[in-house]
Amino acid sequence: MIRTRCAQCGRKLKAPDSLAGRKAKCPRCGAEVPIPKPVRQPADSAQESVDSPLAALVPARPSRDHEEWIDMTAMVDVVFFLLIFFMVTSLNSQQASIEMPPAAARPGAGQPSARRSVEDFESDDSFIIVRIEADNSVWIEDEQAPTPTDLVQGLRRRLAADGKDAPTRMLVLANGDAHHGAAVMVLDAGRDAGLADVRLAVEGDVLE
Repeated sequence: MIRTRCAQCGRKLKAPDSLAGRKAKCPRCGAEVPIPKPVRQPADSAQESVDSPLAALVPARPSRDHEEWIDMTAMVDVVFFLLIFFMVTSLNSQQASIEMPPAAARPGAGQPSARRSVEDFESDDSFIIVRIEADNSVWIEDEQAPTPTDLVQGLRRRLAADGKDAPTRMLVLANGDAHHGAAVMVLDAGRDAGLADVRLAVEGDVLE
């Protein structure tokens, strides 16, 4: 529909698009009123850019006022994962320490060092000989100690049996194929039993 106004009486008139460019009479005053051609207004440029298929493929340029933000959530998660990882690995890397008595002073120059065999320690009443076999079984001389509790009790029985002449030192003779944990367990049992001097040797080593 075309909307116009009578120039004579000022009445608002409506005319179909088919009468564009023609003249019609005003129903109020009878004056001839020219019907104008419809004027098409250009579509909004923003609307055309949205409706265009090419514009849908090209991303809009960010405005100068737009600020880019960095999402820190993923970075915080990674930091916590690394923290937990290093805490766990640091605990696993800790190894049981073996406290050994300080080494005795070596003889001066020109004096031969006193080397002792296993038989010498076995004949020394001040030593208790504890053996660790290749299968990690523990023996107090000729008696097997299946558990750490049995080992501590067996050592205490030997300490109490001889009274004042009870042995005060222990030699742990370990097989080369025995596990490190078995040696640590025996050394801890010796200290729990009250032995002050605990020594560790591997079968085949030269003892001093």
